[in-house]
This record gives sequence, structure tokens and C-alpha cells, in this order.
Amino acid sequence: MENEIRNQLINNFLRISKVPRESGHEEKIADFFVNVAKENRLYYFKDENNNVLIKKKGNNSTNSIALQAHLDMVCVKRKESHHNFLEDGVEVIIDGDKVNAKDTSLGADQGVGLAMMLTLLEDKNINHPDLEFLFTTEEETTFNGAVTFPYSQVD
Repeated sequence: MENEIRNQLINNFLRISKVPRESGHEEKIADFFVNVAKENRLYYFKDENNNVLIKKKGNNSTNSIALQAHLDMVCVKRKESHHNFLEDGVEVIIDGDKVNAKDTSLGADQGVGLAMMLTLLEDKNINHPDLEFLFTTEEETTFNGAVTFPYSQVD
């Protein structure tokens, strides 16, 4: 079971890494999570700043839990790299227990959090209370997403 969850988290991190998510340009990663909500028949709300809220009904009566992560990443690349953070996903290299990116920053700061949240969103077997997943934008630059999100949407 532990290996299965580990593999699922790594796979979800790889899925997220394929999606460009530079600060101020989070449209594609926001749409990725909206599509996950649609595919799993979950309520979602996306605002004009590409912040996304997804709600997943629980199967027990304990208090609800809200989880939050930011969608953007620090975008740094080697001088000789032709990587375009607006169009290209991050090329992840896994060597044993080491995880790196080819010629760019990895985006593990919150990429791992996003992968964990994605795993919870898609899991059909876990026993859980009502869950709310808030994905905000521009944390690496202006905090615009966290500042402008209409928190009345969160229960």
C-alpha cells in the first residue's frame, strides 16, 4: 500500500510538471485542475485570476478540512537552456531517490503539495470528511491570488 501511494504521488507530480505554471501565467495549470474536477464530477469555482476551489463531499460526518496550495513555481533555467516556461513543462529526471529537473528549477515547492492534493481529489476509496481544495496564483511574485480570492466561496 505504501509503495502504491508513493508511486501515485510521483506520477501525479510528473503530471503536474508537464503543465507550464509560471507566476502570472497559471491558466494552463488552473484549467488542469478544473478538468480534474469535471472528470471526477466535483464542484469547482474558478475566478478571473485563475484561482480554483474544488469541493469533494465526504463519506463521514467529521468536520470539513480545507487544503491550500499555490499553482505557480519559481522559474529559473541554465543560461544555455532554450526552455520556455510559458509553453514548456518541466522535464523531470528521477535517479533512484533523487529528483531533479533538466536545465530548470524543479517546481517541487508546492508541486509536491499539488500532487498530494491531486491524489486526494482522484481517490475513490479513502474515508474522508468534506474536503475543500484551494489553489491560488502568483504566490511566488505578488500574492495576488491569495489576496483577491473571494473567500465567501469557502465553507
